[in-house]
Amino acid sequence: MAGTNPMDMDSDDDGLCDGSAPPVCGSEDLNNNGLVDPGETDPLSPDSDGDGLTDGLERGLAEPETPGTNVFSPNWQPDLDPATTTDPLDPDTDGDSLPDGFEDADQDGQRDAEETSPSSGDTDADGHGDTGDNCPVVSNPGQEDFEPDGIGDRCDDSDTDAFTDYVEFYVGTDVVDACPDNPGDDCWPPDIDANRLVDITDALLFLAALPSAEGSPQYSRRVDLAASDGVTDITDAIVFLAYLPSACTNP
Repeated sequence: MAGTNPMDMDSDDDGLCDGSAPPVCGSEDLNNNGLVDPGETDPLSPDSDGDGLTDGLERGLAEPETPGTNVFSPNWQPDLDPATTTDPLDPDTDGDSLPDGFEDADQDGQRDAEETSPSSGDTDADGHGDTGDNCPVVSNPGQEDFEPDGIGDRCDDSDTDAFTDYVEFYVGTDVVDACPDNPGDDCWPPDIDANRLVDITDALLFLAALPSAEGSPQYSRRVDLAASDGVTDITDAIVFLAYLPSACTNP
């Protein structure tokens, strides 16, 4: 192909060989005719579809096909999750109107907790597509939005106390207040006795309900801090212990 380097098997350093040379590689100019035909990525462009993800990354390469790839080039992006791939010829693989490179924001091929999936139009499988979901990375079929501010309760933290509105509604604390204004003002989830301190007293109250499940006289929603799933167990204990000991203050 005119413009490719005849001494370099990967002219654009995207990890894919310029031409087809099975069994080593057969990736970009598949029929070796020097043209970018339909179904072929461009050996002179590391990102054929212009979506922000390089062709090799979208194909799922954790390592380049050829030693000719300059692994120090910004065009080489190894895929941290080769089991999931996107289409290097389609800027929006899942058709949800969000470019693949927008969804994989850090461009590493691996879906992080805060990212939507470029290969699924409904990342959290709650029946609401990513573009219309008010909490696209956590399942919330009811789309509950207390404020409403367009961010679903499962994702929103109205009082910025590190507990989502959903969790606070479940355990019964004040969604818009992060620290008690007076004794008995129950608003900070780990502060079970509402005195601005997470201490031994809260620990004893927490342990009294551990382990238990909804329906048991021992169970208390008030200490179901993690998944708010009707079970108090080690996951809730891990959340609580992260705050023991600690205190909150009001502005």
